[in-house]
Parts: sequence; structure tokens; C-alpha cells
Amino acid sequence: MPIHHFNAGEATHTIKHKRRRFKPYGGVMVIHDAFDGKTAEEVTRLGSGTYSARLFVGLSVGQTPKWIVDDVTAKVYDIRKEQGKSPDASILVQRGLYEDFSGKRVTEESVQVIIIDLSGAEKKAFVEDMKELAEKLRVSLEQEVVILEIQKKGLVTDVFSASA
Repeated sequence: MPIHHFNAGEATHTIKHKRRRFKPYGGVMVIHDAFDGKTAEEVTRLGSGTYSARLFVGLSVGQTPKWIVDDVTAKVYDIRKEQGKSPDASILVQRGLYEDFSGKRVTEESVQVIIIDLSGAEKKAFVEDMKELAEKLRVSLEQEVVILEIQKKGLVTDVFSASA
């Protein structure tokens, strides 16, 4: 069972030149205790915090569903191997909602690709690899945009857009 670090506090983002704020109410609930039944010797610390990336990728081309999760999984694997990096990733299926470049509302099935760098790469190298991954996914999956979010210790440090 992986251990995920996260910031459960208030978050403010600027999207399309408008500030958006999310403020959670109530405490954090533990749904599953990752350490349940394990001794300290069975749980290995992997470091004090590393870089990770989330890529948001659509499964449609325009309004037409075209790709499935297995397509994205295969492409992520191949691209990461071409980069000479670990192909380890988690891929979450979700439904996305956005406005395309013409202002039309689009609802589509999509995925989040989550990559955690356990190699200890410098930020610049990790970010360049992730930007290349985002662009190659955008082109090969015929997307207008792939959003890339870089995190350090669970906090977003940078957001990029690979755009056509």
C-alpha cells in the first residue's frame, strides 16, 4: 500500500486570470491505515520528500471517444523507457469537464498519470522529462492540451500546459 503525502489545507489557484480558493472543513479522515498490522521494520522510508508529477490527459479526440486507459498506460510505459527512466506510474480514471479553445463545453473520460521520482533527480531534469512526456502524450493521443502539474512533498510548485 503506497503512502501519499498531501496538503489538506486551504489552496488558492489562479485559473484564467481569476483566483479560486478551496478551504476544507473538518478533519482529515483515515480510511485505511497503511501501517495496520505492520512492524516498523516492514515499512521503509523512501526519503524526506521528492518530486512528483500529475498529468491530465483526455481520452477523446474532439467530442469523439477514441482512447482507453490501456492506450495511455502503454504510451507512458514506452515513453518513460525511451527516456531511460523507470516506467512506474499510477493511472487514475476520471471524468473531465472543460471549455475547449472555441468556448464549447466538453465533458470527457480522462486520466491522471501520477509519477513519483524515487531516483532523486534534480528538479530541472525531472521537469524536463515530464514536459517531454506531456508533449509526446499530447501528440500521440491527438489532444489539444495536456496539463502537467509538478509537486514537491505533495505541494504544487509548477503547472505547465502542453498545447497544440
